[in-house]
Amino acid sequence: MACLVLEDLIGSLEVVVFPEQYEKYKSFLREGAMVFCKGKVKKEEAKNASLQVDSVTYFFDREQTAVIWLQFADFADYQKKEGAVVSCMRKYPGNGSLRFFLKNTKQIKQGSKSVSFGKAFLYELAAICGEENIKIK
Repeated sequence: MACLVLEDLIGSLEVVVFPEQYEKYKSFLREGAMVFCKGKVKKEEAKNASLQVDSVTYFFDREQTAVIWLQFADFADYQKKEGAVVSCMRKYPGNGSLRFFLKNTKQIKQGSKSVSFGKAFLYELAAICGEENIKIK
């Protein structure tokens, strides 16, 4: 059994990996690795929530199908940040997709289909758009 801490742009979460899952996913479970974990959330009174892992997917394996959504308040907000976002996208080529959502009109714009979802890319996007405006699906 292993107890880990997962961190993202928003915070951290304690993760419990039981022996069977640990043996199956141990190659993904190393410091600095970017992973998606699925499981059951355990919440007890007076304790922080934890996640009991059922499965782990290496982040870059999901890059083929995952999409990063960037939300903008309106078209003016999109135009204001577009240059910085495009510049950031060019620095991190890869296989991921990016889409833009304009909140006021609910309009969707297709971004690049060749972006790498690495940690540096996500931090730069957060600096440009704000963490609350980035979703990975």
